[in-house]
Amino acid sequence: MQKAGAGGRRASDCGLAPHRPRCITKFAQYVGSFPVDDLDTQESVWLVQQQLWALKDCPRRRAVILKFSLQGLKIYSGEGEVLLMAHALRRILYSTWCPADCQFAFMARNPRSPASKLFCHLFVGSQPGEV
Repeated sequence: MQKAGAGGRRASDCGLAPHRPRCITKFAQYVGSFPVDDLDTQESVWLVQQQLWALKDCPRRRAVILKFSLQGLKIYSGEGEVLLMAHALRRILYSTWCPADCQFAFMARNPRSPASKLFCHLFVGSQPGEV
């Protein structure tokens, strides 16, 4: 018996429509998420960069599968059985990376949340070229 979360979707599911759009799949480790206050863009970017630096050696990580498509980004458990997060492109406001530390992060608004309530989600890849 397979586990399924968030409406029974697994990592093999890429889109919401019956026709599946092209996806890019990447394996990574999820480090964590943190809130980003409603700051101006420069302050938000600075805060995210500071957090990336502070969390670069964080030992607490979880294996995940990232699925990128034109609809957005979905994050699944490392086994691909449980949908952990889904963000439509319209809710992703900023993304960044630090190739030297293999880090990738994006800032997004959660569904049905005010536009001022943002969260940054941080991941670590296996190679600088992957991030």
